[in-house]
Amino acid sequence: MVNYIYGFQPVLEILKRCPKKIDIIFIAKGLTSRKKQQLISIARDKGINIKIYPRINLDYLLKNITPKPVHQGVVARLKTFY
Repeated sequence: MVNYIYGFQPVLEILKRCPKKIDIIFIAKGLTSRKKQQLISIARDKGINIKIYPRINLDYLLKNITPKPVHQGVVARLKTFY
């Protein structure tokens, strides 16, 4: 089973506190904000992969979790074992 955390603040918190738990971070294409730049900067410093995808792809990742995901354009996939 794959576990996801989504939304700026939840992803940022796990990135700061437990980065080894994160496998990859997906960010919505076209998303521009200071928070996004902060998240990308911290992820790169921690050596975590980042992928940019259309927002619809992020919705698809979360379709089995919630019918209308509110991910704010940020989704982190957690490692199965860490």
